[in-house]
Amino acid sequence: MTSNLKHAVKTSRGHYVQEGEGIMVHRYIGTPDIDVINPFLMLDWFKVESPKGPIPGFPPHPHRGFETITLMLSGFMGHRDNIGNTAEVGPGGVQWMKAAGGIIHSEMPRVEGDEDLSGLQFWLNLPASQKSDQPEYTNLDISKLEVEKREKTSLRVIAGETSQGTKGHFLDRETRPFILDVELLSGGTFAEPLNGRQGFILVVEGTVSILDADGTTALYGEGSLIELSKAGDAVEVHSDTGGRFVLATGQALDEPIAKGGPFVMNTKNEIYHAFQDYSAGKFGPAL
Repeated sequence: MTSNLKHAVKTSRGHYVQEGEGIMVHRYIGTPDIDVINPFLMLDWFKVESPKGPIPGFPPHPHRGFETITLMLSGFMGHRDNIGNTAEVGPGGVQWMKAAGGIIHSEMPRVEGDEDLSGLQFWLNLPASQKSDQPEYTNLDISKLEVEKREKTSLRVIAGETSQGTKGHFLDRETRPFILDVELLSGGTFAEPLNGRQGFILVVEGTVSILDADGTTALYGEGSLIELSKAGDAVEVHSDTGGRFVLATGQALDEPIAKGGPFVMNTKNEIYHAFQDYSAGKFGPAL
């Protein structure tokens, strides 16, 4: 690809934090190292290897002002919310929840046999004009995600549309999310224009190489997050030995960001009112 390529500007191995009923998650975005990669507000990788017995989950809790995207790598995640949705998604599937004006939901994981539990959750910002919208939930089994085959490359399109015309979901979002689950065979190269979007790559298996700021390429292994430069109009990723990564990019929002627990608004006063509204029962019935 002859386009001006984006390069790595920051990398992170994340930080462990405890969430829900005691499950440990690896947090990459929403940390002192990387606060946001606009329009992405948070990224967690939850992983439990060969769990014995029930897995700690995420009991009912509220959200307002953004969208959550959960991509399951292995195992299953059950979802229930107070607007009437009950669903479960398995490996390769996606749960997409637009919290918007307010929702209460729970997420309960499970596995079959000796498999691991593993999945990613992204928080994607909403513009101020949509933070009071009605909440929505979409469950996408792996069969509902289009797969595009290229030479030594397979990519599953979660959101957006590729340069070769393969369409994912949520094409109407103002943040223009473009999210791909990409697998590279040995010697494979993935190249794609990003059309003004910015974002990151998370390596979930194997090793990949990406252009560095000095013009050389650098190797990154499983568990590495690579923030991509704002400059550049395309990304190129190569793997000598094979690898899998998630590419997540979007259109940055030129708006202030105020975070407060499970809420993301534009001002601290709006965060205060979100807590007040939740306490007053304005998020709807409890679960």
